[in-house]
Amino acid sequence: MHRKTVIDFRTLGERYTFTQPIKELKTRNVAEVADLLAQVESYQEQDYYVVGYVSYEAAPAFEEKLTVHKVPLLGDDLKNAFAAAVEKDKATLKNGSVKSDNTVALKEKIYKKLLQQTNSFKTSIFK
Repeated sequence: MHRKTVIDFRTLGERYTFTQPIKELKTRNVAEVADLLAQVESYQEQDYYVVGYVSYEAAPAFEEKLTVHKVPLLGDDLKNAFAAAVEKDKATLKNGSVKSDNTVALKEKIYKKLLQQTNSFKTSIFK
């Protein structure tokens, strides 16, 4: 649940703090993004404040040609992939230093996977 959002308008010298939204709109389904944006516009027309984000993974909602690739790493597959990457990096041991190319590459894949598991669209409505 939303706790607090602070937005600074430096040029105006103002700070807005948003707490306790009256409603949260969110989805992981790209097909629902357009409908949620229409709801956002409706709230804005009624003088509500709308604070939120649209993630990279929502790109196909705006342009069908854009695709978002999924990283096929889950559960034990992830654990095994990480162990294999660590072993490859250990094999590069020279003079007490270890390269981490394989581990770093896997961490990037994991990070992308975690981003894919978050909401593609999330916004909170405040009065």
